[in-house]
Amino acid sequence: MGIRASGAAVFLLFWFPFLADIKRSSWATDVVCSPRERQALLNLKQGLSDPTNFLSSWDSTSKEDCCRWRGIGCDNRTGHVVQLNLRNSYESSIGGDINHHLLQLKHLRYLDLSGNDFGGNPIPEFLRSLQNLNYLNLSQSGFGGTLPPQLGNLSSLRYLDLGNSVRLTVENLEWLSHLSLLQHLDMTSVSLSHVDDWLQAINKLPHLSELHLSSCGLTNLSPLSHVNFTSLTVLDLLWNNFTSTIPDWLYNLTSLTYLDLRINSFQGTISNAIGNLGSLRHVYLDLNDLHGSIPRTVGKLCNLETLWLSNNRFTGDISTGFLGDPSKCIFDSLRELRLEWNQLNGTIPKSIGQLSKLEFLAISHNFFQGIISEVHFANLTRLKTLYGTSNSLILNVSRNWVPPFQLTGLEIGSWKLGPQFPSWLQTQKDFFSLNLSNTGISDNIPSWFWKLSSSFSLIDLSLNQISGQIPGLQNIENYDAAIYLGSNRFTGLIPRLSSNVIELDLSENLFSGSISHFFCDNTSQRNNLAYLDLSSNLISAEIPDCWTNWPMLSVVKLESNNLSGNIPISMGSLTQLQSLHLRNNNFTGVLPSSLQNCTNLLTLDIGENEFSGSIPSWMGQSLKQLKILDLRSNKFSGRIPSELCHLAELQIMDLAHNKLSGPIPQCFSNLSAMVSDQKSIYHIGYESSFRKFQDTASVVMKGRSLEYSKTLTLVTSIDLSDNSLSGQIPENLTSLLGLRSLNLSMNHLVGMIPKKIGDMGLLESLDLSRNQLSGAIPQSISNLTFLSHLNLSYNRLSGKIPSSTQTLSFDATSFLGNQELCGPPLTEKCAGSNNQLQNPTTPTGSVDDDDGFKESFVVSAALGFLLGLGGVFGIMLLNESWRSAYFKFFVRLCCGPPKRQYR
Repeated sequence: MGIRASGAAVFLLFWFPFLADIKRSSWATDVVCSPRERQALLNLKQGLSDPTNFLSSWDSTSKEDCCRWRGIGCDNRTGHVVQLNLRNSYESSIGGDINHHLLQLKHLRYLDLSGNDFGGNPIPEFLRSLQNLNYLNLSQSGFGGTLPPQLGNLSSLRYLDLGNSVRLTVENLEWLSHLSLLQHLDMTSVSLSHVDDWLQAINKLPHLSELHLSSCGLTNLSPLSHVNFTSLTVLDLLWNNFTSTIPDWLYNLTSLTYLDLRINSFQGTISNAIGNLGSLRHVYLDLNDLHGSIPRTVGKLCNLETLWLSNNRFTGDISTGFLGDPSKCIFDSLRELRLEWNQLNGTIPKSIGQLSKLEFLAISHNFFQGIISEVHFANLTRLKTLYGTSNSLILNVSRNWVPPFQLTGLEIGSWKLGPQFPSWLQTQKDFFSLNLSNTGISDNIPSWFWKLSSSFSLIDLSLNQISGQIPGLQNIENYDAAIYLGSNRFTGLIPRLSSNVIELDLSENLFSGSISHFFCDNTSQRNNLAYLDLSSNLISAEIPDCWTNWPMLSVVKLESNNLSGNIPISMGSLTQLQSLHLRNNNFTGVLPSSLQNCTNLLTLDIGENEFSGSIPSWMGQSLKQLKILDLRSNKFSGRIPSELCHLAELQIMDLAHNKLSGPIPQCFSNLSAMVSDQKSIYHIGYESSFRKFQDTASVVMKGRSLEYSKTLTLVTSIDLSDNSLSGQIPENLTSLLGLRSLNLSMNHLVGMIPKKIGDMGLLESLDLSRNQLSGAIPQSISNLTFLSHLNLSYNRLSGKIPSSTQTLSFDATSFLGNQELCGPPLTEKCAGSNNQLQNPTTPTGSVDDDDGFKESFVVSAALGFLLGLGGVFGIMLLNESWRSAYFKFFVRLCCGPPKRQYR
């Protein structure tokens, strides 16, 4: 705001004498424009598109003096056209071509085409012939291509504005050196990324007073042995790619009033020499990588009104720094002070209460500690905004304290305020935002609180122990309001809501009863709610079928309540829905096919309910953006539909604890989000101007349930456990190289563990227990170096457990219940010298050359023979017919058959 005011003042001061000579109205009637220039204007109009008739006064049939046409200014003495002002005033937008007839206006000194749309056409090179131009403004006019260096011929230029021309690029700036009279240069958003010597070119402009080069892609900030542009008052280098320290030559620009180096990557410290820039009024150094302490010499900047140092790495105690001494002249003028998101520590000095002109104070997200008392606010009569969230500060004021200010914004989350609700708040009448989250309040909420303001944009009382009932939130008049009351002890019904509220968090309270009134009572106007969290309450009954009244909903969180019944069909009307959480309720029935209309869904979590029927195939056909699918602990039956393989974005699939049957689909290898490693943390969730909500997911991994939020995008998991799946584990499942957790336990799977299981190098948790898997454990399992949880117990695995550092890190419970497994960590030793693994082609229990085994075999055979023989003789002694038959057999064996006797 400061730069606009100062820039306007400089502009008027410089241009007033010139503008006074321009004929604009009927009082100057002594001269008229020349017929030649009149015709030139009409010819110029022919090349322009004018959909809003901005140029309607430019009429060839009219006898009106062209000096009275809209946008035209003439010299009051000569009648020549000296000003052409076609600036878009947001009522019109001119386009088309600027044709060569413009050159007929030889006396033109002022040309403004800003704010129009010339469709990417290049800036006409013939502009170089307008030698009398002092003022040229082509900003935000849609010109594109390469900036013509012929503009360097306009040696009379004092004001050049090409700002916000995002389609323009510059190859070199050598032509600038010819504009020796230039005072104002604005090339905002013009691409200068290929110009290395831009600073040297600027340094040839000795009269330059304003320089705007924000968002130009600049990287190089060379040192200067001598600075020529010492008249500079405004330096705007916002949003470039500088990575150097703040250059020393900058501290020699003693005329600077406005300095903007925001959103770069400046490193190092701020020099004490900043105290030499006594004319500075506005300093913006936020969103860089500056560190060290804030120089005490900042306190010498007697004219400073704005100081933004947020989002850096500044350290130190400001109570002994630039704010520690109340005699500093900075206290006479400072209006805005932003220090948030740094590493500042110590206490807040009481001298801050002497900043009598301070309107905006932001100290959030630092390491400040100590007590804030009434003295800290003694003279802050103009204070409107106080942001101090996430510091260890204690507000200690008397119960009857009346603040000297009227705040519109107060955000002091994590300060110690409680246990009583701060009564001084009722003295504030114009609140726009209020954040008292996590402040130790355990009081009832007073009735006057809801009458503080109807213009609330933000109310955050979360993470306290506030109790009582909420009468209703229908009186919120401010559009796009957010209300966060989660993690308290509020009771009663869910309060009715104003249609202006876009975010509502009432989670983890004691709200009870039905929610029909909340959803269905306000049908007369469109509800703008986008984020709704009613999770972890005592809400009961069924979800009402009124979702068509809530078309903007993006997040719906109803988990951990006592809701029952079916999902209503109208929920399928939520076409903006990205996240749906219904976990841990008592829902029943099948999933309505109308949900396939929710094509923007990223998260679908309906676990721990009583849903039944088959998993619908439309999930894989319509919900193509789905990243998290959780159907855990329901009653789904039938086969896993192969259509789920179309979910290329899926990272978490939990179908555990259902009644699914049939084989695991072979096409799971098509789940491409699990094929490669997720190396970057991107955002899954909802984002607004108030907060960035990261979605959450509960994943059973490593034998326990884990809640993921900030690192959710790095989690990949498949859990099909506790079903009735059959068949073999698909070999191509091992192509999911990005998978971190695989659980197929408690099914009826047969066959061998895939040989290439070791290719899944990111696996941290693998559970194949309680199946009917057989054969040897693949040697490649030793390659799973990240594996910290392994369970292969209660299968039919055989042979020796692969010997490696990785497998030896697990105890015997990982392998129990496999009777033919041997080797560490089991106590059963494997057959073979030195306990080497048996040849998998040799049947279990076959004879080898081991002497101990042979000796045992001989002894066992002898004992068996004797026992068998004894049993035979015992029977013969007791049975006469057996005994007679045996001796007859023995006689035949020894003597041959008996001879026949003939009679």
